[in-house]
Amino acid sequence: MLSEALLRSLERSTAAETLITVATDIWDEIGRVAALHRCETILIGLPELGTPGTLEQLEALIRDVDADVMVVRAPWRWRLADVERVLIPVAAGRGHNRLRARLLASLSRDSDRSLTYLRTVPAHSSPDARRRAERTLLAVARDEAVGTYEAQIEATTEPAEPIIRLAADADLLIMGLQPWRQQQHAVSMAFEVARATDTPLVLISQRRSRASALRSRLTPQRGDEPPPPAN
Repeated sequence: MLSEALLRSLERSTAAETLITVATDIWDEIGRVAALHRCETILIGLPELGTPGTLEQLEALIRDVDADVMVVRAPWRWRLADVERVLIPVAAGRGHNRLRARLLASLSRDSDRSLTYLRTVPAHSSPDARRRAERTLLAVARDEAVGTYEAQIEATTEPAEPIIRLAADADLLIMGLQPWRQQQHAVSMAFEVARATDTPLVLISQRRSRASALRSRLTPQRGDEPPPPAN
């Protein structure tokens, strides 16, 4: 994928810079370099999630950088041009994602792809709730998709299970990754799916607005000690 990105850059006469650094903490260094160069997007290969501390360090990087982050798993000699079937799980309450839309537009530039938007709902959901979920998901698909698409609703007690099952028949899996306070479950599920599948994978974390990031920093964490009273 990196070589393909460099090739596209050359085709568009965009300068590509190579930087090699030496650091004791690679995650801090990635964040430092991204801030220094004011990077808008960081592309990272999916690390070995079984290594102690790796998951926490990756989540911290995504949480702290003022940039979009894309985490990619691509087998040797895998090419985006060969992708035909794409699975796109969308969490409840999530709408249009500009990075996902750009990626799908790029994928569909050369040929038509089959896109499946997936949303899971609780197993006990009523027929009306499922229909509402499907309408919402179709609205997202219409807003983002280029070419053939479908919206699929899966009622389940284990949200990761349908994703893992359907990913086996997909050429590419695209998932959102939003590791902020109220969305830690979404992060955990994304990495659970990553561990349980070998499908080529793109995890997308879309940066917050500066105002949202500032509110997050100013909002006390649970367990934080209140400031001492002023004299």
